[in-house]
Amino acid sequence: MLVTDSEGYPHMAYSGYAGIDCYLGEGTDPEYLGTRWPPLGERLLESEFELPGTLSLVTLYLPLYTGVELLELGLEPGAALLAPTPYARETPIVFYGSSITQGGCASRSSNSYCALVSRWLDSGFYCLGFSGGAMGEPWMAEYISQLPMSCFVYDYDHNAPSPDYLRQTHRPFLQTILDKNPALPVIAMSRPYPNLPGTDSERREMIYLPIVLSYAVCIVSMYS
Repeated sequence: MLVTDSEGYPHMAYSGYAGIDCYLGEGTDPEYLGTRWPPLGERLLESEFELPGTLSLVTLYLPLYTGVELLELGLEPGAALLAPTPYARETPIVFYGSSITQGGCASRSSNSYCALVSRWLDSGFYCLGFSGGAMGEPWMAEYISQLPMSCFVYDYDHNAPSPDYLRQTHRPFLQTILDKNPALPVIAMSRPYPNLPGTDSERREMIYLPIVLSYAVCIVSMYS
């Protein structure tokens, strides 16, 4: 595997920033085989995972923050590469939110909360988490509204710069998605601060307000 950079962050484990996780088996409890990452300061990872030599489902979780420029898989002579076993829930979950949704600062790529939830449910997922982004843009809501999804996890609060901005964007964003997906289950979450500094209680109340009265939306407060 060749990653796009090797800089890393001082507040995040490099194994999560640039590492790759390997799991063996299907269902909700696959076996964790290990984590590999490039040497610090380098972009190239060359490594092996020991497999049982029988027909098995292998899942690789790619780095959470650095990009992957090249990924090559080597197989032993006589080995076969087949299509994966379908998930128990074939229609994916869609997550939208901040750097926390993207995976910061998970210790390993398979430990982002999106990956954990999807593994527990044996479901595919789209992670639309954007570090420093996720500003409730109308074009992003339009894009999400066209995706196939079994559930939408609406984790948009953290990157809105002010309560006024959140007030102007939070409900219209979700309304755009529900207009095209009226039966879609939605989980809307507030940002995960253990305390309520400044205007955070005001932000939480905006998310608590009924989003659209004709739809059922589950509101989850991430405050203690």
